[in-house]
Amino acid sequence: MSKINLGVLDIYPDMIADAYETCERVLQEYGYTEKDFFQYVQQDLDEFELQNLSNRIVRILFRITNDLIKQKDANVDVDYYINGALDTHFYINGEVQ
Repeated sequence: MSKINLGVLDIYPDMIADAYETCERVLQEYGYTEKDFFQYVQQDLDEFELQNLSNRIVRILFRITNDLIKQKDANVDVDYYINGALDTHFYINGEVQ
């Protein structure tokens, strides 16, 4: 498998980056800072329960992978640990994949 095309998950990084750049440029003209903007972004993420979105997506991917492996071989020991970009691992029979 190659790097995932995030479009498969309906995530379009370029679209998000372009929208952010537009918002940043417009808000600077009105005297707002990046900090001002992201206070509201964080508030909305919390409201819509979208905090730690990457961890949530990885959890879904790992759970599905676990389930598919178990369908082929119920005796395989599958485990995973998700803690952000620095400490996320998928294990098969105790070995990091």
